[in-house]
Amino acid sequence: MTVGKNEYFVRDIINGEIAEPYKFTFYQKPMTLADALVRARLAKIPMARQNLIKQQEPCGKTIRDVRVEKQNIPKVIKIPHEDYCYYNKARKGIVYAPPAHAIFWHNGGDTVYTYKKNGNWYLNGTGGKKYFFLRRHYVEFDFQSVAFALFAFRLCFRQRRTVRAFKPVCR
Repeated sequence: MTVGKNEYFVRDIINGEIAEPYKFTFYQKPMTLADALVRARLAKIPMARQNLIKQQEPCGKTIRDVRVEKQNIPKVIKIPHEDYCYYNKARKGIVYAPPAHAIFWHNGGDTVYTYKKNGNWYLNGTGGKKYFFLRRHYVEFDFQSVAFALFAFRLCFRQRRTVRAFKPVCR
């Protein structure tokens, strides 16, 4: 799942801490046809949707949106934190590498989903979210012993497979 703008939501973890330079607030934005056309793919919206927006516009219909404001002094937050989840980004590592990125995930990602939903057309989908944003509780442990255990398991598995492949068949 793409976030849309990694600069706003994804942070690098440095020495178990992240620096949060933004503040996120929700507000009610008036629904307008001009805004919907700007965000639509090729500036095209089906006539039924256009008519619906035209009917709701004079009534003062609003949509919930996210305002992203840059803070003067970034807030330093220790990870793990209840408002942040580890973010799955490709990393160089043989067997295991500790998480290096965290994403702002307050209230189950409500801020990120709202930003995507009200963004341009290419941000509207949330495919793959079940694979990227599982709420996991990580436990501190010795990563070297885990890496060794995984390596030993793979080595054992490969040896068993090799032995089976070359085992003589008796008939």
